Amino acid sequence: MARSIMPEVRAAAKVRPVDAAWAFALRAGLAVAFPLVVLVAAGEPAWAGVATFGAFTALYARDEPYRRRARVLTAAATGLIACVLAGTLTALTPQPEVFGTAAVAVTGGVATLLCGRFRVGPPGGLMFAFATAVTGAMPATSTDLWRHPLLCAGSAALAWLIAMAGVLVDREAPMRLAVARALRAAAALNDTATGLAGPNAAAGTAGPNPAATPAGPNDDALASPAGLLARQQASAAIERAWRAVPPDRPAEALLVARAETELSGINGHRPEAAKALRALADAVARRGPAPIAEMAQAETDEVLGRRVYTLLLREPGARRPGPVWPAAARVALGALAAGAVAGLLAHVTGLGHPYWAALSAVAVLQADSLRLSLHKAIQRAAGTTIGLFLAGAAVALPGDRWTLVASIAIAQVCAELLVVRNYGLAMLAITPLALLVGELAGRHRPPT
Repeated sequence: MARSIMPEVRAAAKVRPVDAAWAFALRAGLAVAFPLVVLVAAGEPAWAGVATFGAFTALYARDEPYRRRARVLTAAATGLIACVLAGTLTALTPQPEVFGTAAVAVTGGVATLLCGRFRVGPPGGLMFAFATAVTGAMPATSTDLWRHPLLCAGSAALAWLIAMAGVLVDREAPMRLAVARALRAAAALNDTATGLAGPNAAAGTAGPNPAATPAGPNDDALASPAGLLARQQASAAIERAWRAVPPDRPAEALLVARAETELSGINGHRPEAAKALRALADAVARRGPAPIAEMAQAETDEVLGRRVYTLLLREPGARRPGPVWPAAARVALGALAAGAVAGLLAHVTGLGHPYWAALSAVAVLQADSLRLSLHKAIQRAAGTTIGLFLAGAAVALPGDRWTLVASIAIAQVCAELLVVRNYGLAMLAITPLALLVGELAGRHRPPT
């Protein structure tokens, strides 16, 4: 058993390299900090928790082109406002714990379904379930039925403006970043193929008879777990790049086609090709004209086919519901079961915050596969355990409400810097963030 689980633990502990993380992290930190500063300055820190949920709008459409980003952010803001209203309604029911668990399960399942079907990406349905769970656990009055959604809408509108502000500086930055990532992912696939296949495969041979095998990767290398992961990451990056490149940018489209040629392996995988792909990625990431590279006929044909596709179908359509339904059902049933068990334990032991169990189920089970769900479970358990100690230390630090606001903003920036590297590391910041927001709201909540 130990031998079978240790490879998964090592995979869960792996830290991924990332690029362009600081801009998004600072946007998210500003989107969370600004409404908190306004509310604390206005003498209403008890409203901070609800306003934070609207700020979560900025966590979506991380690197999407600005036209699609505007649509995704608008949909996310609308969903978060609806979830805050749903959570407030459950708080007013005779049994908020029971209705709250059911609301989190339904919200998590529906949000996972919609995010998967329309390719929304991380954090997926988690933030919608989070908004429903926390507002459902907060004391509420009938006045909060309009006040909570209004607070959420105000902070969501501000987050929308912050996330879209980059269009005024560099409208093409998301496109260049997507193309550069596709080229780097193709180069990483090349490295995986040649590295795992050994020196013979890298040189285009396979044993004592070099003429028997054409230049290319060892099939066993690309069939290994590392090879399959590299292929999946390259395929996803290339597909995102195709969606980011408009029809009137042929130079960038040819670069994406070059990455797709590397993904296909039709010309083999060679170290010098990976080096050339990285050089192209560095060049296209900079502002200015895209680099021009010699292209094969197959690559120009691919670009032409994509142009025809774009003309016929301006935006990639929604996924068919089939592959997404199992994940949505898994999330809903898992959150319902986890919330029920946690509620029973809370009733017996007197422990608080039973909704954390339902939220954990949403976070873990919305992954694309059972293996990824296992990785997330390991990461969340380890990160939350250590994060609780960090949160306790942060709450115990001397200071006033402005100290809490600064700590929340710093925790949000750290969470966004870490979540793209390793979810477990991100939980070291996410756990204190959630508890600090609750501390700010609860410490200054007026008596009812």
